[in-house]
Amino acid sequence: MASAIVPSVPVRARRRRRGVTLTEASLWAAILVFVVVGLIGVYTAINNNLRESQTVQLTQQLLNSVRGLYSNTVNYAGLSPALLINAGDVQPQYQGATAGTIISPEDQPILLTGWNGGFVIYVQTARTGTCLAVLSAFLDNPEIAHSVTSADLTTLAAPATFTATATASIAAANTACAANESVILGFGSP
Repeated sequence: MASAIVPSVPVRARRRRRGVTLTEASLWAAILVFVVVGLIGVYTAINNNLRESQTVQLTQQLLNSVRGLYSNTVNYAGLSPALLINAGDVQPQYQGATAGTIISPEDQPILLTGWNGGFVIYVQTARTGTCLAVLSAFLDNPEIAHSVTSADLTTLAAPATFTATATASIAAANTACAANESVILGFGSP
């Protein structure tokens, strides 16, 4: 009887074909962790940029709504977030949980009130980037006074005084926003 020839395969090589070593699994896990962390970072940056642009758009929308509602008068008495909401000028996602309040895409309060023949929009921001985006969007407009404050807008009802801060450049705006949380935009009469 003839014997079958069985190729001689080392035991170690047979084991290697069966699965992944602990080192290989650890390497793949580390790579996966870096990819996930990178994706989270990219998502966060994109989300922050989106909220910044939405806050600027909302502020511009509020400005246009106020100017439209008060187009035939120079007196902004009675201006409030509730007035704009009742007029249908504020989208539902920007209406706060408390009736008559406006919130930004960052869930921060936005207040509006008549002031010195014009009106003021207070935009509380959660991040320096949003403060800078709102401020720089209106920086070049000589009709708009602007200031940055650390006041908590949830307790601020109306401006007793409003002094525009000289933030004539992006660098000055960046410095002001780094130290404060709220942008105040003052608009003159129409």
